[in-house]
This record gives sequence, C-alpha cells and structure tokens, in this order.
Amino acid sequence: MKRSLILPALVAALPVFLLAQLPKSNIYVFDLTYEGDSIVLTKPKFLTYFNENSYNNHPYFVNNEELFISAKLPYDAQPDVYQLNLTTNERLRVTATSEGEYSPRKMPDYYNFSAVRMEFHEQDTFLRLWQFPIDRSNNGQPVFRDIANIGYYEWLTSRDLLLFRVGAPNQLVKADVYSQDMEVIATNPGRCFRNLGNGRVLFVQKSPQGNTIMQYNTRSYGSSSNVQEVAPTLTNSEDFAVLYNGTLLMARGSEIFSFRPGTDESWQPFVDLRAYNITNISRIELSPNSSRIAIVAN
Repeated sequence: MKRSLILPALVAALPVFLLAQLPKSNIYVFDLTYEGDSIVLTKPKFLTYFNENSYNNHPYFVNNEELFISAKLPYDAQPDVYQLNLTTNERLRVTATSEGEYSPRKMPDYYNFSAVRMEFHEQDTFLRLWQFPIDRSNNGQPVFRDIANIGYYEWLTSRDLLLFRVGAPNQLVKADVYSQDMEVIATNPGRCFRNLGNGRVLFVQKSPQGNTIMQYNTRSYGSSSNVQEVAPTLTNSEDFAVLYNGTLLMARGSEIFSFRPGTDESWQPFVDLRAYNITNISRIELSPNSSRIAIVAN
C-alpha cells in the first residue's frame, strides 16, 4: 500500500473538460421497454431545456425517478449539482458554490452524496473528492485528507472507492477512506468504470493496440486473476453502461451499440437516435433497474 500526500495539481495534468471552455451539451432521458429479446426506447424527455446548449453533464440516477447532473448556467462561473425529478419535472439546485462540482454520486450510507470539486487556492488548482449531506444541513467536507488529482470515481463500499487519478500516466487506484491508503489497479485506464456488485467492477484499459473492457475482482487479494478481459471496446468510444442482464452498451455518433459477453462476437447496433437530432453521444447512464437511460450529447 502507498500513501500519497496532496500536491498542487499541475495545469497540464488536468482533464481536458476542466481546462478548455466547458463543452456545450444536453441531456435526454428515454424509458426502456422490454419486448421479448428486444428493447425499445420510448417516452423521450429533453431534460436540460432550462439550460439548453450550455454545459450539462455527468448524469447519475439517484434512484429510478431522480437524477443528479452537473450543470453550468450562463450566469454562473462554475458548474453546480442539480437534482431532477423525472416524474414531477421538478428541479432542485443542490450546490451553489464559486468552485465547480462534477460527477455527483449517492454515497453508500444514504445520508450523503459526493462530487469532484475543482478548488482554487491562489495559483494552485486541486481536484478533490467532497461529500455533502443530502439534506444540505452543512457545506460538506473532503472525503480524503491526503489524496487529490481525482478526475472520476466509483464507490465500492462505504469505505472503499475506485479513483481515476490524473497524472502522467493516469492511474486507476483503489483507495481506503479511513486509512487513506491506495493500491494501483491499472495504468492508463479509461474514465468510465462500473460497480456490478459482489466485488466485481468493469473498467476500460487503454492500449496502443486497442482499448479493452476489463473486470476487476475486488475480493481476489494478491491473485493474478483479479483482472480479466471482458470485451474490446467499441471503436472510437470509451464510456459504457451495463444492463441488468450484463449486456454492455456503448455509443458512437448518434448510435448506441450492444455487446453480450459470452454470446456476441462483435458490437451490435442497438438504436439510432438521429431522428431526435441526437448526433454526438458522449455519455450514457442507466437507472438502477435498467428502466431508463440518460444520454449526454454534445
């Protein structure tokens, strides 16, 4: 195990989305209707009409009816977290800070949520993971005292997380909230990883020969088999989602493709959303019961 002290984050090492002008993007939601072996997208909703063609990103289903997103309205300096109710169409601004919040997630304790915060301290910039009470009773606090440069993350348990640490090279690490210890799982990973439960996590391993979706078994300590290959990624795509039955989804352009490990030999066309004027999908997110899909399109 290795402990890392917090250091000023070099501008050159920060994720592109934080360096350049934030990309314009919108978020849409569809219901998923299951008809035998087929899945049909129905009931389209344009969620970010209140901030159309500005920065709207990082959707996360709090439950099957509510979403967290990170959004920057035109009059704000940095993005904040918003909660959207898909049933009542209500919108709640959850954070309102001078610093930017990205990648909101519900924490396993059910009382808090977390987000990556871009902090500014004089000439230094830090990417740190913060936690906030869901009832907004206080202004929150950092999850880690000594770990910074966190671009993305995924909760495994109330104690353990996977972190995408920005660096040269980037690293996927498993971190302990209490001890602040870290274990390197992969070098040069992708930004997307999914907790499947039962100790299984999927992540993307980047390589000059091609990117691969890998499975990491968090319970196989010291075993050479704790990381196994699952499937090649869709060409020119990095983010993925996982349906309830294990089917992988990835997007490219206006299309979403599917891959069933152990069954499919290549990525299969799933749905084309060009008819909805959705032509450049950058992220997809599924609700806990796979009944809804959120789509970010630039």
